[in-house]
Formats: sequence, C-alpha cells, structure tokens
Amino acid sequence: MAAPSLWEVLDRACNTGPVMATRDFDMKIFSVTTRLTKEYDIKYDPKTPVTPDDSLADDAWNAGLQLFTEVGAYCMNSSRVIKFDESEIKQGLKELRGEVIIGEGSERRILKLRKVDDSSPPSIVCGGVIESNFPEGENFVKLYQTIAQEPLIDGFYVGPPLQSSEGRLVRSGTPLETHLGRSMVSWVREAIRRAGRPGLHFISACTSALANIVAADSAEGLRRSDGIVSTIMLELKTDYENLNKIVYSHDYGCIKHVYNGGMIGG
Repeated sequence: MAAPSLWEVLDRACNTGPVMATRDFDMKIFSVTTRLTKEYDIKYDPKTPVTPDDSLADDAWNAGLQLFTEVGAYCMNSSRVIKFDESEIKQGLKELRGEVIIGEGSERRILKLRKVDDSSPPSIVCGGVIESNFPEGENFVKLYQTIAQEPLIDGFYVGPPLQSSEGRLVRSGTPLETHLGRSMVSWVREAIRRAGRPGLHFISACTSALANIVAADSAEGLRRSDGIVSTIMLELKTDYENLNKIVYSHDYGCIKHVYNGGMIGG
C-alpha cells in the first residue's frame, strides 16, 4: 500500500476532510494529549532535557503516532481535518528519501538523513539570520556575504522578510511583500557571487507563497537547488499559503524545507 499522494492530501485539506471548528480541534488535541501522556507515563525531567532513556523515547514516539492518527492535521482556511490512518503514516515514513542534493557546482552538497543512534556526524551546516530586520539593499548584501564567506557554511536561511520594501512598510500578503521576495533573492545571489561561492544553497522564508513564487528564477533568483520554507503551524495546523508553497516547490522542483516548532505542553 502506497502512502497518499500529494494530490490526495490536498483533496482532504480542501474538499473531503471532515469539517470541524478550530476550537473543537484544539480541544481534541488537548484532551488526547492529556490522555496519552498518562497512558504512556511520559514525564519531563528538566534536569535531563535530552533523555538517554530509550524506553521513554519509544513511549513518546508511540504516543505521538497515536495522537496524529486520532487527531490528524487541520487546514485553517477550509476548517477541514486532514486525517490519516496508521498504515498511511507508517508507509509515508518508509517512502521518505534518504538524501537530497543542495547547491550547485563546487558548492554542491548531499544532505543525508541521520537515524537514531547514527554514529556519523552532521555533515551540513546552514547559517543565516532568523527574525531579521536588516536594511534593504547594500547592507543586506554585505550581511549575507559575510555569512557566505565562512568556509564552514554549506548554505543559509534567508528571512523572515525584512520589514520594508522600497522604504515602505511591508505587511504580509501585500504587493510590497511580493516585490520584496524577488528583491531579497537578488540580493542573496549578489552576496554569494561576491563571496566567490555562486552555487551556494539558500532557503527563502517569505511568509507569502506568491513572494516565493515570483523569486523563482534559475538565472538570477531561487534555483531548483535552493529551497522554500513551509511551516507546520501550531498546533498540527496548516493553511493555503503553506500548502501553496509545497505545491509550487513540487511543481518547480526545488527543495521543500518544512519545519515545525511544537508547543504542546510548553
């Protein structure tokens, strides 16, 4: 049995998933998480932030799998729950690729999946400035040039977007953000050229899907060896902006950079 295709997942998010109020979804997460924490006797010891207890790690994994099976994910725009049964989840994990190529030319790197208890050291270092509000233009170029000049760096994260575009205040989803997406990528390309590393990998983190899409350009913009950031929203949620980034990354052929910062219990 194959895992659901991207198009099946999108259909569940947009058309066929059961409709549920956001508050009801949040309360279900809370109630199921509370129950599973007790069932699996999962307790956090602040003195040991990274536990060496394999049984606790197994319990946390199994509880997480059961949580996702029971709750699913939630599309904010359609108010639909994206449900998966356990076999679909496990098959999807089996189908994950073990490596991906980033960068071009002399900056080409192979990013490999490291497994539990993997003895191999992390092989890729991505730098960058998170939550930045750096000035537009030349100062932005110089900032990322200094990062690209570090031999240790194999790529970097760009964003979130600056707060101004052409000297005007940027608000998410506006035409000014769309223009900024293109401008940011052109500045990054100039920065890596100046650093003598024109093939260096980078990840665009504009919040707007359109701002990332207009930045895609193999000559002067976001290349297929680069990436677009799509976030899993708290808790277990997504929206059309993030799904649009996934679809465009799939169709264009660039790297899908997906991350999640869960806050359950935090």
